[in-house]
Amino acid sequence: IVNGVRYDDSAATVLDEDEGSHSHDVLKLGMMVEVDGAQIDHARALGKALRIRFGSAIVGPVNSVAAAAGTLVVLGQTVETKPTTVFDDNLPGGLAALTAGTVVEVHALFDASTGHYVATRIEGKPDAAFYKLRGVIANLDTTAKTFTMGGEVINYGSLIVADLPHA
Repeated sequence: IVNGVRYDDSAATVLDEDEGSHSHDVLKLGMMVEVDGAQIDHARALGKALRIRFGSAIVGPVNSVAAAAGTLVVLGQTVETKPTTVFDDNLPGGLAALTAGTVVEVHALFDASTGHYVATRIEGKPDAAFYKLRGVIANLDTTAKTFTMGGEVINYGSLIVADLPHA
């Protein structure tokens, strides 16, 4: 079910953000997905999914947790949790299970008005092969080869030019 529409995904191709193919069982409650599908029957809120892509916003270590405020900071980004945020079973206790240094994967929507991410799902990722951060770039300095995303300064000076994205 995505935005109130129940999709038949039995024949859908499931891909990660790098176009890697997956089985349907990787999809979990609270994940952010993009669904390409056939026409939706709005009266019955039904659709047929042809392709489902999934991906998270952040993968990285927790910097800090403010349990009373329902927030955490991951890779310098403030992440808000809501009563509807799904915590994976590998985080029993939800937000209370998180401490500085715990590596997590955060599925979230970016709220441009606050500059925060609003988490829909958080999973522990102790075996993460890499960290990931999506967001709005600010303070781009092409001479120093740095920019900021939220509270994190990113230095891209050691990257090979061929590895940099092109417009």
